[in-house]
Amino acid sequence: MIFTKIGDLLGSVLWLGTVFAIRVSDGAGKVKWGRVPAEFVRECERLCKENNIKKTTIKGVRRGRRTRLEFSYHIRKRQRQKFRNTWSFFS
Repeated sequence: MIFTKIGDLLGSVLWLGTVFAIRVSDGAGKVKWGRVPAEFVRECERLCKENNIKKTTIKGVRRGRRTRLEFSYHIRKRQRQKFRNTWSFFS
């Protein structure tokens, strides 16, 4: 029981400030949290296929008045920039 409460608290802290979360798995993107334009989800799917990324999570986190993207650890810097460039059309 106590571990469940600690897990819930830790999960809440990790998602603090998160506006949306997209999970891409085997080429299919799914919004796990929040609202995000469907076209951006499709672009994330396309970029994952182009860069041979099998599974990843992309979060939109509120920083002041902007929403900043955060990525799974295994996405390289050059790949991250492609997602950021795409996001700039939607933010």
